[in-house]
Amino acid sequence: MKITPRKSTALSKAYNVGKYMNLKECREYRVWISTVSDQSAKMYTRCFSYFIKFSQGTKTPINLVSDLNKMSKEKVNMLLEDYMLSIRHKKHGTVRLYLAAIESYLKYHEIPYSERKIIKLLPIKKKLAGSEAYELETIQKMYRVATTPRAKMVILLLACSAMRRGGIADLKIKDMKPMEDCYMFIVHSGEIEEYFTFCTPECRKAIDDYIAYREERGERITPESPLFQTRSGESGDTRYMVSSTIEGILKKAKIQREKIGNRYTISEVHGFRKFTSTQMNNADLGSNKIEKISGRKNNLKGRYYDARQKELFEEYKTVIPYLTILEVNRQKSVIKDLKNKTVVDEVAISKEVANLSQKLQDALQEIEGLKRILILTENELLIQKKPVSKTVTFADTLT
Repeated sequence: MKITPRKSTALSKAYNVGKYMNLKECREYRVWISTVSDQSAKMYTRCFSYFIKFSQGTKTPINLVSDLNKMSKEKVNMLLEDYMLSIRHKKHGTVRLYLAAIESYLKYHEIPYSERKIIKLLPIKKKLAGSEAYELETIQKMYRVATTPRAKMVILLLACSAMRRGGIADLKIKDMKPMEDCYMFIVHSGEIEEYFTFCTPECRKAIDDYIAYREERGERITPESPLFQTRSGESGDTRYMVSSTIEGILKKAKIQREKIGNRYTISEVHGFRKFTSTQMNNADLGSNKIEKISGRKNNLKGRYYDARQKELFEEYKTVIPYLTILEVNRQKSVIKDLKNKTVVDEVAISKEVANLSQKLQDALQEIEGLKRILILTENELLIQKKPVSKTVTFADTLT
């Protein structure tokens, strides 16, 4: 059976007798990598190449990927242990990702190794920086220095949709659906992680302006076109292009972030996601709805809570004023809310007046009824008090 290799031509940087090893030429690699998603394939290839490169300096170098399939359990364990010790200084999550690629390959090809022993070599989990959110003023400053339609669109979309950079990188035009003056997005469409989220009216305008800008420059936009288009001269993973866009804006805006160790207290891209979640929480949106909009499934209810698109959109509309970034639009939103509130108040007052009028009429009718009852009662009492005339009998005339 012929295995069609992926389009990715990722090469490991493992040095082998003066030559680079082309992973896609190895059947064992092609079969294994075909079992994972495209995004995982790129990441696993990179992580797997680190492991192969490391092996070149050991007693059991991997000259061909298939060499790993022929190793004894003892040699595989020894190689893995040495590798884990060499990267133990890195963060727990990073090492876990590196190991995931290797374990995926080993498990698919049923290569024996001591999983429990290797897991124990993972670095200890530590509380990491990067959990803080951007402030509204910071995002506004970033938008002011953004000069391209793409940069403006990315800033507003990150700030109001709670999407991760991978979600934006994967979006296609067909994944957007107009809902009133907003857009609904199907994130990771067709994958098990698929979910839907929304954007604000000002973000929809930025998206429309960006698409129009691309069309003016001669690009033919189709349903399969990516929403985030890389420019000429840009190469690599689109997710990193999203990060690179924000990184450039942060430098241009001269925004300083506090750094603890190797991490910033506000993550470059994830800080937007934190901002969105914080604002939705401030708007008293339910935690399960926040999780749905953010694409999270943290608890049992989150996994089984199936909010419909229209139902969730109605909830999202209540937080639009909190997620609107540009000051002019924030003022418009406030005015609109006040007008809506005034109309609602007027309707409520009218209903209350009508209700009170009806109650007054009912009370007056009840009073009239009581008056009639009182008059009838008085008449009956008068009749009872009137003296009765005495009848003269024949016996009375004789006395």
